[in-house]
Amino acid sequence: MKLSIIIPCFNYGHLVEKAIASAATNHPEVEVIALNDGSTDNSLEVLKGLAEKYNFNLIDKKNSGVSSTRNMGIDIASGEYLMFLDADDYLTDDAIALCLNSIVDTQAKFIIAEHINISDNKRSLSKKISIQESHYDNVRRYITKELSIVNGGCLMHKDIFASRRYNPSLRNSEDIPMFIHALANFKTSSINFPIVNIIKHNDSRRHDISAILETGTTIVDDSFDEQYITGKVATLKCTALAYRHHSIAKACFKANKYQLAKQHYSKAFRLHPRFILNISFLKRMIGASLKKNH
Repeated sequence: MKLSIIIPCFNYGHLVEKAIASAATNHPEVEVIALNDGSTDNSLEVLKGLAEKYNFNLIDKKNSGVSSTRNMGIDIASGEYLMFLDADDYLTDDAIALCLNSIVDTQAKFIIAEHINISDNKRSLSKKISIQESHYDNVRRYITKELSIVNGGCLMHKDIFASRRYNPSLRNSEDIPMFIHALANFKTSSINFPIVNIIKHNDSRRHDISAILETGTTIVDDSFDEQYITGKVATLKCTALAYRHHSIAKACFKANKYQLAKQHYSKAFRLHPRFILNISFLKRMIGASLKKNH
């Protein structure tokens, strides 16, 4: 088995069919594992119905969060490489062939592909993937958002998970520590074609402001745990902290939490003055804050 596609599903019964249909292609070197994470909607019934149409392994489990669900998928998977496809996203038509060809052609353990963002029926292609020889450069470019990585848009060799797994205590951005771990410690290559469609919608957990605030900057400590990140790469922790504060500031601004947005933006600026260059965001944030105060 070359590739295991792991699809955690929590309350996405209305969306999961596209994910299953795009992944379950009956290729002999590909397995699909869908894990219902204790959904409270009709996800389990939908998945049982889909199991009659498509070839995939269905696991029903008590709710424990996406990290624990992915970790269970890792234990079950028999593939050499793993892909984690979110239940609200779906693969492109050529994804399976592109992934299998890349596995054959590369010695890399982490393979990153382009992706397509879909929002309000508008489609946009992600940035071109440019992989550097240096682990430090790849981690730096990921932190500064020059290198875009998404679940469903990358393949991770099982060796990546030999020493660490997804942290179940993280409710948001739980993939960031694993991506940094892979970039910092394993050879990386790219697929310069899109393999997944990423659906942007308001109820996505990606935009859950309560989860973002609960996770806060602990994600940075987890990403740069000394057990996994050493040497020159470890010096990027301060940069990562600045970008995390900036990301939280933007999320707070969208959620109309202007005071919190200002606090996190100030912390980002103190750590990394480059953020003062984002004049348009700064003006909008100050304007909204002044309007609220009056």
